[in-house]
Amino acid sequence: MEIKKKGCIFTNVDPETGIPNSDGEPLKTLKSYRKKPGLGDSPVVGMQMGVRREGTVRLGDAVYVGC
Repeated sequence: MEIKKKGCIFTNVDPETGIPNSDGEPLKTLKSYRKKPGLGDSPVVGMQMGVRREGTVRLGDAVYVGC
C-alpha cells in the first residue's frame, strides 16, 4: 500500500452553510493531538491508500502498512 494523502482543510467548513469556521475549529483541536512525526503541521484524520504491488491476500497472511 502507498499512502496518498492526509487531513483536509474542509474539516473547518460548516456543511450546512459552506462557510469556514472563523476560529479554526475543529482543525485547531485536531492539531493538538492528531499530528504525526514527519507529516508536517496537518493532523492525520484519515488516509487514502493504493496498491503498490498486485497479488492475493489470504486469511492468515501478514499485511504491512507503512509510509
